[in-house]
Amino acid sequence: MDHNQSFHNDGPGMYIRGEAAPDVRHNQIKVNRQGGIRIQGSASGTIEENTISFNKESGVGFEDTSSSLMQNNRMTQNEGAGILVGGQAKGVIRRNEVDGNQEQGMMVQENAMPDIQDNTVHSNHMTGIRVSQESKPNISDNTVHSNKKYGIWVHDDAQGHIQHNRLHSNSSSGMHEGGQSQTNVENNRMFGNQGNGLSISDQAAPTVRRNKMKVNQKAGIRIKDTASGTIEDNTMTFNMKDGIEINATAHPVVNENKMTHNRRPQANKHKRLFSQTDMSPP
Repeated sequence: MDHNQSFHNDGPGMYIRGEAAPDVRHNQIKVNRQGGIRIQGSASGTIEENTISFNKESGVGFEDTSSSLMQNNRMTQNEGAGILVGGQAKGVIRRNEVDGNQEQGMMVQENAMPDIQDNTVHSNHMTGIRVSQESKPNISDNTVHSNKKYGIWVHDDAQGHIQHNRLHSNSSSGMHEGGQSQTNVENNRMFGNQGNGLSISDQAAPTVRRNKMKVNQKAGIRIKDTASGTIEDNTMTFNMKDGIEINATAHPVVNENKMTHNRRPQANKHKRLFSQTDMSPP
């Protein structure tokens, strides 16, 4: 399927299902009423160098056990997410530009397990990448910036690996983890966000290692509610509030972090605050 134009259809612009495995390349897919491309069943194939825009619902939707290679596409100005991955879908999503969508840039839900690599996800009207329910994605080497909420938002019972990403200039925190989620957050850079570099809430228990949080408008890392997890070997510098802020009911393990040149507001009884070179809780 090469060099087609699919506009103004009542269904999706392209509908791939069953055991189909097409190569979908160089198409213009826009202004369709049920999304740009919809992939169901055990369908696979390659989706490459398409422009998918201005569709109602999501730009691309993966469902069931579908598993495709999706690379070098642009998903922009769709009314739902740029890319929606649900069911038990897997596949590889890499080197795409996902921008200006009315909801999330990418939404991973249900039991989906995609590999999300080296994408640029920016300027979406909600979160850059949202991970929910019992999904377990691998999210690596992406640049996620200038989204209207979080760069990455993980919640419910989601797990997975989040590593080597650049999360910057988002309107809230670079990353927020909540619910009862338990992810591995390693070797990311979170900088210049309007909220915290990383915020952890509810009963979340992530493992957070070897990340750098710099020049965020609030704390480098903020942990609240009854959240726990491990915060280890991270560097927090030049944040406008604290290096690490822990509300009194949170109970993470905090070891061997470096915190320098952060601004420290006046402490109160509801918070434990770590700035400068403090290494562990009192």
